[in-house]
Amino acid sequence: MWLPANSLTTVVCIGAPRRRVDNTPRRVLGDLLDDVLQGLRDAREAAAIYGAQASGPGRPRRFPTFAAFVLAQIAHATDPSHDRELLRLLVATTRRRGGTSQARSAMTARINHLLDETGQDRATRLRDLLADLAEPAGGNA
Repeated sequence: MWLPANSLTTVVCIGAPRRRVDNTPRRVLGDLLDDVLQGLRDAREAAAIYGAQASGPGRPRRFPTFAAFVLAQIAHATDPSHDRELLRLLVATTRRRGGTSQARSAMTARINHLLDETGQDRATRLRDLLADLAEPAGGNA
């Protein structure tokens, strides 16, 4: 099958969810952050991989550095509106008796996503990661 050079392709694995294969900065940053939080990479290594934007034409990055992205994630994790959204979803889930299984699955997935992406535990882990980025190289060696 022929695909144009600029088309986004989808990787399909049997039994695995579909995921677009692209190189968007948001996806790259999210993947790097997940690797650091899971212990697969060091914070400095992730910052070096993301690097700095090359000068020249083009739109500036939304997050110029990996540390700026981590700061945005800390703000996201501690946003009080997520607590209200979580409470609203939990109340709606307990009141809902019927509905389709797809609707219940979607609501449960949203609740799990909010629990994973927010909260003081995640904010603390992100602050520790930011502190690792801020300390001078070879500080603990």
